[in-house]
This record gives sequence, C-alpha cells and structure tokens, in this order.
Amino acid sequence: EFRRVLFRSGAGTYTQSDINIYYNLITNCYYSYEIFTRTFATITNVNFYNNTCIDAGSQWSDAQRPDPGCDEHVRNSQTGATYSGYNIKNNIFYGSTTRAIQTDAAASLAMDYNLYYDNTAMGLYSGTNYTTFAQWLTATPYDDNSVNSEPLLDANYYLTVSSPAKNAGVDRSEERRVGKECRSR
Repeated sequence: EFRRVLFRSGAGTYTQSDINIYYNLITNCYYSYEIFTRTFATITNVNFYNNTCIDAGSQWSDAQRPDPGCDEHVRNSQTGATYSGYNIKNNIFYGSTTRAIQTDAAASLAMDYNLYYDNTAMGLYSGTNYTTFAQWLTATPYDDNSVNSEPLLDANYYLTVSSPAKNAGVDRSEERRVGKECRSR
C-alpha cells in the first residue's frame, strides 16, 4: 500500500513541481492525501489521479493522533501558496469518519470526475462544512462531473463490471496502466 509522499516544507522560499500520484490503493490512513504549504511556496503540476482511497480515519490512524476527529481523504491546507496545474481527478473516496474533502479556496485546483461514497460528511470548503454531496456541488467550484454512489468494488478493490466508476473519468489512456486493470476510473 502507498502511504505518503512528502513535500518539502519549512522556512524559506521553495518550488515543488511535477508530483504525480497515480493508481494507488490507500487504506486506513488519517489523510489519504494531504498537501500543506505556506505563503512562500510555489507548487506546480501536482496530479492525484486514479486512486482508490478507503476508510480515512479508521482503525489505528485516528487513535494515534493528538487531534483525533479531523481526518479526511483529501486535505488541502494552502495558506496562501501559489499553485498552478493542481489536479484531483478520477479517484474513489470511500468511507471517512469525518469528511471526504477539506480544502481552502484554490483557483488553480481542478477537482472533478471523482466518486464519493459513505463519507460522514462531504467536505469543508473555506471554513464552511457541507454534509451532503448536493450541498457541496452547489457551494463549490468542484466536482461537476463527479458522482456520489456505491463504487461496487470486488474483494481486491478493483471495479466490477457494473461499477458506476467504470469508464466515467477523464481519459488518462496516455498514462501507463498498472496491474490487470486500473483500480479507479
């Protein structure tokens, strides 16, 4: 299982670019994916595509934290950094104990073609919590082509023939396929 990609942080000005996270099964993590930056950072070409994220905040990951109960599949704490080419697409976010997404407003974030299911709440956007998928769609600029539905995964977390995620994402055929079939859309 994939656990974490570490981004540089700390004092000083820095640039990070060309960070690609594709085709992972991420389970039982406090955050399936987190990016936390400061105002002096420049982040370009970050791509989180075709990942299957299961049970954020479950089991040991929440209990070990000094601040339990803030777990999400995706956490974007951007605190004024400069972003361009930032994409979260074609992922499955299935089961979280707090919410699926937390993000500050980011003009360059393209988040769409994801599948959400069985999350305690949908998301926290710029300080406002949205409990339902419908509220999230109305209030945020994200996920216009995403769905909120049971992903219908098999015992190994691959899409079944009747999965609503099957062929529903952005075409990423130019990417290298891993395994017998992509886990996610």
